[in-house]
Amino acid sequence: MSRILVVLLIITLAASSAEAQRPNTREGFWISFGFGAGSAKLGGDVDLDRETALSGYLRMGGTISPNFLIGGESNGWVKTEPSDRTIGFLGPVAMFYPSSTGSFYLKGGLGLVSVDYRGVGSGFGASVGLGNEFRVGKNFSLNVFLNAIQGFGFDTSFGNHVKPNLVQLGLGVTWH
Repeated sequence: MSRILVVLLIITLAASSAEAQRPNTREGFWISFGFGAGSAKLGGDVDLDRETALSGYLRMGGTISPNFLIGGESNGWVKTEPSDRTIGFLGPVAMFYPSSTGSFYLKGGLGLVSVDYRGVGSGFGASVGLGNEFRVGKNFSLNVFLNAIQGFGFDTSFGNHVKPNLVQLGLGVTWH
């Protein structure tokens, strides 16, 4: 995880010099995806230790104003050893940029959280996040992101109560 942080820091510093040459503008349709490390835990009756594995997101939508975007998002986390486990999120999200020309954003949404592990199903959850976009082309940005997803708790087909949560840290790309 520390290597990932060092790589993200280097990319952030390199991209920040490119950002100074290109203003951040947001209009119309946008799409973004990213990959990185995800740290997941199944709490509740199915209490598994927190583990790190590959994680990512796909997000797309429309621009309401230079400060406010809405869209849909899908997040996923996959762990194959010692046994197969996945956690996912799907739902609408809103993104807020405090500055209409700035690169920092806050994100939030409610949706469906699914867990694939020994009969665990799906339930409602929330996604929050923050990030920073670095414009490297006319309509293209690199972004560093941190997302947190929390399942509100739901019952499995075996009667267990589960509270999944996932934290993602990585690098993405966005087209505005």
